[in-house]
Amino acid sequence: MKDIERIKEFNKGNRIAFNLLFKENYSNICSFASHFLSDNAQIEDFVQEAFVKLWEKRASFDHIGAVKSFLHIVVRNKCLNHIRDNKYTYLLDKKDYEKIISEDFFLEKVIEEEYYSKLNQFIQTLPPKTQQVLRLSMQGLTQREIADELGIEISTVKSHKKLAYRSIRNGFEVLVVALLLG
Repeated sequence: MKDIERIKEFNKGNRIAFNLLFKENYSNICSFASHFLSDNAQIEDFVQEAFVKLWEKRASFDHIGAVKSFLHIVVRNKCLNHIRDNKYTYLLDKKDYEKIISEDFFLEKVIEEEYYSKLNQFIQTLPPKTQQVLRLSMQGLTQREIADELGIEISTVKSHKKLAYRSIRNGFEVLVVALLLG
């Protein structure tokens, strides 16, 4: 289902379309919230509450970007209100507090979350063994450690990493061109 069709179905109250939106965005929104709070249970509560609000206002959205913006803003506000209301629990100095409530911090974290989401999408398009090599590399393993772990030659590890980096770079280049032309 394309984004436009999914949003139209979501507007009509289609629960399948909502579930797809939830599955595609839940972990990213939780990751975004973790820049404000460290309590995973609280983060999950706030993100779930944001999705409930999204469902209640489902007729208001005309594109996926509006849905994502809504979720980010609702979760940010919930996190900031929680910090404000529990200021003795969060011993932030004034400078740190001003930083996290700033629009620049918000935009930086939204962009960061979108970047990692796209990176993960590009990684998922790679062949399974290439994905495995790249994920182990991202965990900090050396080429020798990856080769030993997977029972392959170092040259094979290098080939998989080269393929992964080229594919990801091409994916981001296509994305940037699409954004510039869009």
